[in-house]
Amino acid sequence: MATGNETSRTDVELLEAWDDGDSASGNALLERYFDRLLVFFGPRSDPDVEDLVQRTMLAVSYTHLTLPTSDLV
Repeated sequence: MATGNETSRTDVELLEAWDDGDSASGNALLERYFDRLLVFFGPRSDPDVEDLVQRTMLAVSYTHLTLPTSDLV
């Protein structure tokens, strides 16, 4: 469940909440990193760069499920 205070939560807290089904936390992470990832992937001239950014964020979420939290700090 969203707390309404996503900007003050750490990435790990947001990831854990997203993994628990809180879509607002997933959206907060996407908003936090979207522009940075867009700049990173943009020069590759991929016409679907926004899709690539979204797939990257999903991969982060799936990877988080397999790593101990201490590895993410």
